[in-house]
Amino acid sequence: MIQELREYIFEKEKWPAYWSLFNEICLPTRKNDYGVLKGLWLHEGEDEVRFFHLWQYASLNDRARLRVRLAAIPVWKNDFLPRAAATLTDQFIRILNPHQELNEEASGSAQSLAVYDCIPGQAGAFIHFLKRGGLTALSLWQSEFGNPNEVILLRDGLAESDNEQYEKFVKNYSLLKVKILQPM
Repeated sequence: MIQELREYIFEKEKWPAYWSLFNEICLPTRKNDYGVLKGLWLHEGEDEVRFFHLWQYASLNDRARLRVRLAAIPVWKNDFLPRAAATLTDQFIRILNPHQELNEEASGSAQSLAVYDCIPGQAGAFIHFLKRGGLTALSLWQSEFGNPNEVILLRDGLAESDNEQYEKFVKNYSLLKVKILQPM
């Protein structure tokens, strides 16, 4: 099983148009037939909005097969994709290996999403360190693609992520306050 974390970046004024498209076309078209939707999160910055959505697939081959089938649907390729692309500033896709399954029961409205850029070869040791330290995470992943030295951590609340003990594993990190979104 793999998970795909999609991160889309919008100018604030374009976010509402995309959110409507996502709810009115994307979700009704995809359902859970082209990957299983596991979560939606939003970070609202001063000038931009970052939207994260997590999809689960049986394998990379399954993901590729389902994406080809989705791309063949007329409303997807002729309506959703061109209209959605016009709202985006940027987008990133990470293929993730879960090390702790997403706790879908989490109900807190404030969460933190931390992305750690580990020293090459240290991601596995960092994950072990986090787990050994009694980590209270909603989910924990290691990137398979793009950066294999990336560890992503989703926590309830606004946990700090600058633990000095992390320095032996981590070069850089980013921490975003995110809120859970529910489809309309």
